[in-house]
Amino acid sequence: MLKKNNENKRVRKRKGSNRDESEGKYQSPDSTGNANDWQRTPDWAINYVTPTIPVSELVSVARKIERLQHIREENLGDGLAGLGETAWKILVQLVIATEEGKSMSLLDISGRISLPETIAVRYVNILETNGHIVRLRHPTDQGADHLQLTDEGHSIMRKTLLELDKI
Repeated sequence: MLKKNNENKRVRKRKGSNRDESEGKYQSPDSTGNANDWQRTPDWAINYVTPTIPVSELVSVARKIERLQHIREENLGDGLAGLGETAWKILVQLVIATEEGKSMSLLDISGRISLPETIAVRYVNILETNGHIVRLRHPTDQGADHLQLTDEGHSIMRKTLLELDKI
């Protein structure tokens, strides 16, 4: 079936649908083009492939992620949880280093979590100010400063990670 769109071009219309195949958006019979922009279908959804994982499993995984986030926020407190994923990644790297008996420099951490050094410095400063980590200063190179969890930081991360492990 052919119909004319707002630019008087002929486009093929799917049978039983109000969507132009050429534009990937829905058109109502009385549409002026802008009235129904909110009804656009994203390009990725037009040829959507049914997932191979049953929905109940997807919901289960999503709920676990939701629970993980909740536990993290609950244990880290508003200030630390508000820093987001970057602070979490830094703390996780320091837990790994501590448990393996290694030390990590600021450069090591920024490389491991693919974070520019300037941004890593900002987060490290905040974590240090909040008492979660301590910086062992290098005499000439700030990037070579070694970082360690404080007793408080280690305690919080230990509690959080052990709770996350139960999920």
